[in-house]
Amino acid sequence: MSEVAVSVVRLPHAADLPLPAYASDAAAGMDLLAAV
Repeated sequence: MSEVAVSVVRLPHAADLPLPAYASDAAAGMDLLAAV
């Protein structure tokens, strides 16, 4: 599988949110959280 670099900016009001991550080994994509 190819690697893709993704830039992430952590804003102060969302500093406690985890970075994007796979929920399981069989996951097709990463889960993202949003501070809205």
